Formats: sequence, structure tokens, C-alpha cells
Amino acid sequence: MAVTAATRWASRAQFFASGFIFATWGVHVPTVKGHYGIDEAQLGLAMLAAGAGAMYGLTSAGRWIGRHGPRRMAALCGCVYALLLCGLIAMPGYAALLGLLAVFGLVTSVFDVAINTEAAQLELHGGKPLMSGMHGMFSLGGMAGAASGSAALAAGLAPQAHLLLVSAAMVALVALSATRMLPKPPAAAGATEADHGFRLPRGALAVLGVLAALGLIAEGAIYDWSVLYLQQELGSPQQQAALAYASFSAADLAPVSRTPL
Repeated sequence: MAVTAATRWASRAQFFASGFIFATWGVHVPTVKGHYGIDEAQLGLAMLAAGAGAMYGLTSAGRWIGRHGPRRMAALCGCVYALLLCGLIAMPGYAALLGLLAVFGLVTSVFDVAINTEAAQLELHGGKPLMSGMHGMFSLGGMAGAASGSAALAAGLAPQAHLLLVSAAMVALVALSATRMLPKPPAAAGATEADHGFRLPRGALAVLGVLAALGLIAEGAIYDWSVLYLQQELGSPQQQAALAYASFSAADLAPVSRTPL
């Protein structure tokens, strides 16, 4: 299976898009809160809906990617992920927002698993480490998404217009880069669909899972609440508060800045 510069850059583009979309939602958390007139408890429930969708996606991603391959699942879930941005402040009510965020969380998690699977295959067949650089592209995308969101708000661009522009750009990026991803690898001899299903981790893998979960809780607190905190509690304008996540992404990028892409 040939690994070319085009396939590596396609994978980097997918990670960048994931980070960019991720940050765009983070920038507009206060927008969503204000649009639906909800309090912090209701906003927390909405984020929990996204988490529940993500949990279902994570437990099913192995089976779906095993059946269809990372390229097809990345293209499908990445495009849906981007398109759902358009609905964040277009739902008819709070209940519909909960449903949208549940689907948002689901496709986010499957997209993440698909592009990480692709990156692992690129490492395997290319013979050199790439994963750290790929995750650096996610942080770069997060920094760019938050910074551009801040610039859009400062320029007076309507939130829905910003979401539509980001959605269109990210759909185009995901769809185009998916055409350069590796084809679905042949199934291993004797492998069945059950081999790709969810299994509880054990031993060292379980410990790594717990460490990853703790890291994600800390990251999620910054991602979900930092923009709202700066705006609501510290009185920052939303365009300035949006830079909170950009700063976090820049700090997250620093450890891999010296890693070759």
C-alpha cells in the first residue's frame, strides 16, 4: 500500500478540519446560550447530550470503520460534523438542540477514530512516526478556528453567517482530502465484524484509558466553558473571549512544534 506525500497531507488536512470545527463550536457556546435563552444547567445538559452521542459513537466506531474503512467514514462523518454547525442556532427549540448536539457528538467521535486509524495506517506503511504531527495539526486547526471566529465577531459578521461559511469551507476540505486517503485495507484472514466491536480495556490499556479520560475532562472544561467564562464572569467581549480557546490550542501545539510533519 503506497504512502505518498498527498496521502499524508490529506490526513493532516482532516485533523486540521476537526480542530477548526471543534473550535468554532467552542467560540459560539455563548451565542447558543443566548439564542435559546438557557441557563448554565441547561447548557450543561446540552453538552451532556453531545457527550452521550460521543460515547455511543466511540463504542460503535470500530465496527463501522472495520466495515466501511476509515476513508469512507471520515468523509461521511467529517462532512456531517461540519454541516451540523449550521444548525447550532437554527433549531426550533431547546429539545431540538439537544438532538442536534447528540448527533454532533456521535459524528465527532467516529470522525476522530477514523482519522486516527488512517494516521496509524500511514505510520505502519510509511515506516516513520507521524501521529504527534497529526495531533499538532488538530491543535493548529483549533487555534485557527478560534482566532478566525474572534476576527469574524470583531468584524460584526452575523453568527449564522460565520457558521455557514465555516461549514461550507470545512465540508469542502474534508471531502477533497478524503479522496486522497488510503483505500480500505483488506480484511485479515478469519476476521469477522465482531472483531471490530467494543471491548472493555484491561490491564495497562485500562490505565491508559483512565489517564486519557482525565485529560479529556480537563481539556473539555477549557473547551466548553472558557469562552463563556471570560464573557459572562470577567466581562470580556465575545470576540476577545474567543481567543481563550485559541490560546489553549497554541499551548497545546507547543510540545509538538518541533516534531517533523
